[in-house]
Amino acid sequence: AVLPTNHQELFDTGAVASILPLATSEDLETRRVTAFALNNIASSENNHRACEKIGVLRPLVALLKNQDQDTHLQACFAVRHLSLTPKCRSQFVELHGLTPLLQLAGSESIEVQRE
Repeated sequence: AVLPTNHQELFDTGAVASILPLATSEDLETRRVTAFALNNIASSENNHRACEKIGVLRPLVALLKNQDQDTHLQACFAVRHLSLTPKCRSQFVELHGLTPLLQLAGSESIEVQRE
């Protein structure tokens, strides 16, 4: 997934959709790498429409609520990328994503606050 040239294949094969349920895994490392993978996919504006269609924002909202700093930071990065697209912005608001995002503004981490 590191190379943007691979991203379309990841959508076409269902690989991206298959990791969405992992956002609510009980295992911290699983949630962490899920947030990282979604951020990686969201970093390319070419993927935003596909992300919107498969519902990537719902698990990202869940990951924003995660207590682990690395996890919610990666989710913040992904939301920031996806927010470039008007439809994704609307979807994020509809999913009540603003509340957990604003709660992160009180984080002790400067990096989290910056995002």
